[in-house]
Amino acid sequence: MNRENRFISKWRYRITSMVRYRLLFLTSAPIFLTLIALFGITAYWSVHYTWQSALVDVGERLNIVEDKIESLQARQYDHLDAFASSYEFRTRLDHLQTHDEFDSWVSSQRERYSLDYLRWIPKQQISNLTDYAQMANQKSFFDVLTRTQATAIDPMLSDHAEVWHQAKHINETRALVSRTVTAVYDFNSKLLGYLDGGVLMNNNLALVDEIKSTIYSSHSYKGTVTLFLDDLRIATNVFMEDSYEGRRALGTVVSEQVREAVLERGEIWIDKAFVYDSWYIAGYNPIVDWHGNTVGITYTGYLVWPLIKTYITNLGEVTAIILSLLLISGFIVYRGARDLFRPIEQIHRVVKMVQLGKDEERIGELGLNSKHELSQLATQFDNMLNQLQYRNEQIQEAAHELEAKVHSRTASLKEKTEQLELHIQLLNQTRDKLVINEKLAALGELTAGIAHEINNPTAVILGNVELIKFELGSDIDRVEEEVDAILAQIDRIRNITRSLLQYSRQGAFKMKSPGNT
Repeated sequence: MNRENRFISKWRYRITSMVRYRLLFLTSAPIFLTLIALFGITAYWSVHYTWQSALVDVGERLNIVEDKIESLQARQYDHLDAFASSYEFRTRLDHLQTHDEFDSWVSSQRERYSLDYLRWIPKQQISNLTDYAQMANQKSFFDVLTRTQATAIDPMLSDHAEVWHQAKHINETRALVSRTVTAVYDFNSKLLGYLDGGVLMNNNLALVDEIKSTIYSSHSYKGTVTLFLDDLRIATNVFMEDSYEGRRALGTVVSEQVREAVLERGEIWIDKAFVYDSWYIAGYNPIVDWHGNTVGITYTGYLVWPLIKTYITNLGEVTAIILSLLLISGFIVYRGARDLFRPIEQIHRVVKMVQLGKDEERIGELGLNSKHELSQLATQFDNMLNQLQYRNEQIQEAAHELEAKVHSRTASLKEKTEQLELHIQLLNQTRDKLVINEKLAALGELTAGIAHEINNPTAVILGNVELIKFELGSDIDRVEEEVDAILAQIDRIRNITRSLLQYSRQGAFKMKSPGNT
C-alpha cells in the first residue's frame, strides 16, 4: 500500500510540477476527452439502436409467425374446399347408403389433408344453422372447444388436448383449434350440410418447431415460438433448463404484465419479458376467436443475454479501437513535443544545479534558432546568473571587510566586558555576605529574646522553690530529692540561656565588624 501511495505521489508531483508532463497532459487531454465523449455517444446510440433494432426484429418475426398461421389456415380452407368439391366426395355423397360408413370415410381423409379431425354434418343434424353459416363465412378461424365438444367431435381430440397446468396442478381439458367450416350445396344450390375440419393447437409441437425453423433458421439467439390458450402454454419449444430430460415448458403461464396487456386489453406486446426462467426479447400477439374474443396468444422471441454478449463484445472492440487511437495520438504528441521538451529539460537541469550550489553551471546553446523564445529565455537566464555571481562576489568581499572592522572594534569592548564581569562577581560576593550577616543579626535578636523570656519564669520558679524549702524546714526531708531535681533542672535551663546570650553577643559583634572595616 505504501508503495502504491509513493507511486501515486510521484506521478502527482510530476504532473503538477514538471513541464514535460504538464504539456503532455494539456495536449493529450482534449484528444482523450474527445475520445471519451465519442465512446459515450457511441455506447448510448449503440444501446438505443441495438435495442430498437432488436424490438423491430422481434416484431417482424412475430408478423412471420402470424403469416405462417394465416397461411396454415388458408391452406386448411383450400384443402377442405377442394375436398368438398372433389369427385369422390360428391359421388359418395350422392350415392349415400349409410351415414356411419360415409362419416368413417370422411374422417379417414383427415391425414390426407393434414387435419386433426374432419367430419361431415348433415343439415338435418344441425340445430342452429345460423352459427354454422357464420362459421362458414369466416372460412378458417380459431375456436376453443370444451372437453364435451371435443369428445363429441372425436374422442382422440379431447385426449390429445390435455395439458397439465403446473401452477394449478390440474389438467387443462379445453382445446384450441384452427377450425374450418365449409358449406356443401347440391346442383340446385340447396344446402346439404357442412364439412368441419381443424388442426389442434394443444401439444402441437410439430407446428411450433416448423415455425421456429422457418424464422430462426440461421439465428444464433435461441429463438422460440409458443402458442397459449388464455395464459397457458399449450405448445412451445421453450425448454425447462432445470429438466435433465429436455422437457418443454408446457403448462406454464405467461407473465402477469403480458397477460394484462394482451389478454385483457387485446394489445400487441413487444418488449423484454421474463419467459419461464430467463429474460427474452419477446413479442406477443392476441389470438381471437370467431366471436372476436381473445382466447390465446402467439409468441416468439429470443434470449436477451446473447444479444447483450454480442453488444458487450462490440463495445469491447470499440473500446480497444479508442484506446489504441488514444495511445497512438499520445505517442505522436509526445514524439512531436520532444524538441520542445529537451530545451525545457536543459533549463530545468541548470536551475537544479544552481540550487545545489553549482553557480558555474550555465544553459549555453540549446540548438535552437536565436529568435526562438526558449533560446532568448536561456540567454537572459545565463546573463542573470552571471550578474548574480558578480553580485555575490561583491557581497562576500564587503562581508570580509565588515568582519575585520567589527573584530578590531570589539577587542577593547571585550576587555571592558571582562572587567565589568569581575566587578559584578565581587559585588555578588559582598551582597551574599550582607545577606548572611543580616540573617545572623536577626537570629541573635531572636535568641536574646527567647533567653530573656525563659529566664523570667525560671527565676520565679527558683524563688518559689527556695521559699518552699524555707517554709518546710525540717520537713524538707520528705521531698528533698524532688526539690533538688527541680533546682538541678533550673540550673540546666539557666546554663542553656547563658549559652544563647553568649551566641547572640557573638552574632552582634560579627554584625558590627563589616561596618568597622
